[in-house]
Amino acid sequence: MNFTKYTASVSDTDLLIHLAKVDRLDVLELLFAEVVVPKYIKDNELLKKDKDQRLKVVQYNRLNSSSIFNFKDKEENLAFKNLANKEFRHMLKYVDKGEAECCGYAKALKIDIIISDNINDYPDMEDRGYILLGHREILPLLVYFNLMNKEDVEPIYDSINLELSHPSKFSFDEAYDRAIERIRNKGWNQKLGIPD
Repeated sequence: MNFTKYTASVSDTDLLIHLAKVDRLDVLELLFAEVVVPKYIKDNELLKKDKDQRLKVVQYNRLNSSSIFNFKDKEENLAFKNLANKEFRHMLKYVDKGEAECCGYAKALKIDIIISDNINDYPDMEDRGYILLGHREILPLLVYFNLMNKEDVEPIYDSINLELSHPSKFSFDEAYDRAIERIRNKGWNQKLGIPD
């Protein structure tokens, strides 16, 4: 199956922490040409939630000259800042600051995909038209598109699951089926390259 990388995504905090903890930030490079990390996520949320994993993310970016991570500061461009802040203020009524910041960046950059493991905020973000992918969708997509073998992805899924305060009760096979079904049910399959 031919796969063309998704142009870009905007990343929230928890997904980066989960992938950094199991030393697998590289899997994002298989799916995305660019992962935009808002300055607030990098300099505030990652620092507060897990500064060791923040260091891993920053070092990963420094050590990989072809890294897809783009640490972006909306303050550097007034027009971009205005667009991002308008969506941020709207979303702040419904979701936490980090998620609202991701929505602002996504809206200003015209990016459909936000990668996040904060599933509690998914419904409000989905209502605004964003495609929300967490590790429970990203890892199955790697297998679906033959970018990695199931035997290589399953241990990543299991390792992340062990790190979660509320681990999933589903095996990787079950998570795979649920992810593809969720993507189809949400109507995201065409944009993500998955036939009906």
